[in-house]
Amino acid sequence: MTEKAVKSLVKGVYENLSGNLRVLRKMNKLSQENVSQLIHMSRKHYCECENGVTIPSLITVCMLADIYKVHLDTLIAADIARDTLELIDMKYRDLG
Repeated sequence: MTEKAVKSLVKGVYENLSGNLRVLRKMNKLSQENVSQLIHMSRKHYCECENGVTIPSLITVCMLADIYKVHLDTLIAADIARDTLELIDMKYRDLG
């Protein structure tokens, strides 16, 4: 794998993970403070994870996947916001 490909992969993981953390937190009606307490992290550090400034440890990511009841690969690799909108769109098309 080239250095450029690795950088692109890492950037994608950061973007997906941070976006998914935000979407899942909001879907579960939790505050950043709520989540940070559940994973024993400061709210500031958790906020940095949601904003893609830093990436949480593997153990923390596993804890978050467990809290949100999603597979680890979904949390890291999926675009949950986009996928959810596509499912909603498909449902409404089926109703029409």
